[in-house]
Amino acid sequence: MPITHIYDMHHRVSDPHIILHHPTKNKYVDLFHCKTKAYDDLCDSDINICLSLLASSYIPADSILFAIEPQHFAAFFAGANTLISVYYSENNIEGHICTIPVNLYYSGFAKQIHNCVYHVARGYNKDVKEKLLGTHVYKLGNQPLLYKKHVGECAGVKPFARFTTTLMYMGLLQRTQSLLQPMQIYRANWSYLYDIMDNVRAVFPCVIALDPGIIKTRVDNELMMIFVIKVKTAIVAAYFFEDALQLHETVGDYGGKTLRLCGSLKNGLSNDAFIEGFNNCVYMIQKRNKDYVMCMMDNTGHNEILMNAGNVLKKTEGMYVLMNHSIQKTCDYGLAFVLV
Repeated sequence: MPITHIYDMHHRVSDPHIILHHPTKNKYVDLFHCKTKAYDDLCDSDINICLSLLASSYIPADSILFAIEPQHFAAFFAGANTLISVYYSENNIEGHICTIPVNLYYSGFAKQIHNCVYHVARGYNKDVKEKLLGTHVYKLGNQPLLYKKHVGECAGVKPFARFTTTLMYMGLLQRTQSLLQPMQIYRANWSYLYDIMDNVRAVFPCVIALDPGIIKTRVDNELMMIFVIKVKTAIVAAYFFEDALQLHETVGDYGGKTLRLCGSLKNGLSNDAFIEGFNNCVYMIQKRNKDYVMCMMDNTGHNEILMNAGNVLKKTEGMYVLMNHSIQKTCDYGLAFVLV
């Protein structure tokens, strides 16, 4: 795999630096079983099988239901120029991997890369997952790919960034009487998103984010919820939530539908006011659906300030890997804004 390892010396000559300018075959490239195509070229029956695989084999925990539906799948990939590699065995789909273009701003350069999502194999088959990833990287050619390993690290691999994921029970919240009340972003005030992202790029040395058009599609389909707090004309805080499509049956004594805080921006607020704004956002979401009582987040960027805003139930550690792109130095999680 074209990945920066901790023992590599020959990839440290420049930054940025593509590791492989031309794809090479290795033991992980399986062009016989793995077929790569645009998401729009999938037939309905293949999509239904992919959804069934995600429901049964995406999250290795019997107490968590991954409640993805066809409308979620369609909205998630709409207008995103998504590529999907599907593993076929005797005309049966045994796994798949998808990538969506995202924008990377880091170390003085801007580049579009591919973000890996929904990497799954029936029965958590490791061989199938490895061949799907290897073949997909091969098909992308010299284009970098961001891969999120949710739990644990890859031996010998230099991370692009490390992170801690926290799962919290929020309960049903009440709105505070603060003057700093969040405003939700809809079509009528969509221009605020561009102002938010300008502030994000000014504050964080590393930004990985979806195109505004993809974000808008997810907002329109209620997969993503964006809130902003302004003081006069200044944006002082922003919060990006998404429906994690996860139903936790029991974690300790708690359970319920789950929100995910994808990213957040604190731009002049105190930590206490920032946390209060976060709680008011959750309250506004719960006004429409009281089932959202769980929240998960990675500690990238300013999310770190919010990691103890609720009753912490579980913490795990993971890493982002940047394939086919050399890494001179692992990015500090607090300096990276990630919205993918």
